[in-house]
Amino acid sequence: MYGFTQYGGPEVQEFLDVPDVKSREKSVLIKTKAAGINPADIKVRSGKRTGSIPVNFPMAMGREAAGLVIAADPASGLAPGDKVFGSTATGTGALAEKVLLNAAQTAKIPDGVSGPDPRKVDTVG
Repeated sequence: MYGFTQYGGPEVQEFLDVPDVKSREKSVLIKTKAAGINPADIKVRSGKRTGSIPVNFPMAMGREAAGLVIAADPASGLAPGDKVFGSTATGTGALAEKVLLNAAQTAKIPDGVSGPDPRKVDTVG
């Protein structure tokens, strides 16, 4: 994953080898195909959002991602293989091979939409 192990400026960002994230209740586990970076990432990395966004070190950068469902909470209506996009689950980030999305903020990618386009409509700083 690409992330950070402590709060700070751009110098704390690095590639990290970490165990795969595990599926959990009210989440969707995806194999990442695209991810976005936005101004919130700078605030989270710098420690300016500690009161509103929990961080579990090491923390991946990115607040939104698109990819293929590996596993999903049954209540989400999503199934393995579905193409989806959404916001990351609390305490997780998007710049990783596998990402946890918040099931309530995840949607199927409509037929005919391809590439990284879906990740652009989710989060705006």
